[in-house]
Amino acid sequence: LTSLSPQMATVLGVPTAYHSSVIVDGEEYSFSKAGLVRARNFLSHRHLNGPTHVIDLGSSQVSGMDMAKALRNYFKPNTYDLLLKNCNHFSDCALFFMMGARLPDKYK
Repeated sequence: LTSLSPQMATVLGVPTAYHSSVIVDGEEYSFSKAGLVRARNFLSHRHLNGPTHVIDLGSSQVSGMDMAKALRNYFKPNTYDLLLKNCNHFSDCALFFMMGARLPDKYK
């Protein structure tokens, strides 16, 4: 998870926004305007100066590829919406699909 401009949020008096992704066996799965993306080395966080908080939620018998295959029709290119369908919605769905766990409310 990477917080997006916490200083600006404090100045404006709004909640801090977060970018999230899911790491499975060293592969990062994230959602953006490009759709569901698989990469390495926290690539989706790089333009935000890298991940600042990694939460280990355990392990799963479901592979990252199986999760991506199951969710890709719901997270297609050009369906990203900052408020209604963003990276945190994807991470929440991926975690639930793989582990029955949810993204903590703080990051939604």
